[in-house]
Formats: sequence, structure tokens, C-alpha cells
Amino acid sequence: MTVDFGSFMSGEFKNKGQMPTGYTPKTITVPIKCNGMDANASLTLRFQAEASTDEPAAIKTSNDDVGVQITDDSGKVIEPNSGLIPFQLDDNMQATVTFHAAPISTTGNAPAEGTFSATAYIRVDFA
Repeated sequence: MTVDFGSFMSGEFKNKGQMPTGYTPKTITVPIKCNGMDANASLTLRFQAEASTDEPAAIKTSNDDVGVQITDDSGKVIEPNSGLIPFQLDDNMQATVTFHAAPISTTGNAPAEGTFSATAYIRVDFA
């Protein structure tokens, strides 16, 4: 999946660990369908990705001053590789997992202008 974070000015990044001023995180919903397992199974979803060196709670991007932060519906930060979003399959072995993603400053510096990219893999495990 590709998440388009839209446009914002580099000067809108004010503080390390914060989104650009006035930015609203993107809401992403992932449908999950399993087979060959018990209905109502308890599972977890995680994001496998390289963490930012300067802000380990964010996914590293192609711009050293910008990272991508994932949060669950309650606003809890889901760290790359170790953070989990628990969910349960329904009677049809399906679920929908919702999370939020936003660019954040990893350094507190205004990033270079231009596009950035990041890669993460979504992994589902038995809880």
C-alpha cells in the first residue's frame, strides 16, 4: 500500500518528535482475511521497518530529518518492529485493523524540501 502524506512546508516542522504544524495524521484501514484457523483467533499486527536513528519510535525515511510515526486508534505510538496492535478475527475469520500514520521531525531541524519515501512490511502473528 502507498500512503500519500500530502504537501506541507519544511518550516512547519518545529520540534523533534512532532508532526508539521496543523498536520492531521492519515487514517489507514487494513482488511484481514484468514483461512485454515480458528474463528475468533487473537492476533497482532506489527510494522517491520528500519527505525530512525534519531527518533527510534519512527520509521526511517529517505530524508534524515523526517520519520513516519504510526499510532493506534487510542493514539499510542506503535514503534517499528516491536510495537503491536492486537486484534481478533470474527466468526468469518476476518478483521479490520485501523491505524494512523504521520510524518514527524526526527531531528528538530527543518528538512530539505522535496519528496521522501519509507518502506515497512505489515506482519500478522498469533497473540
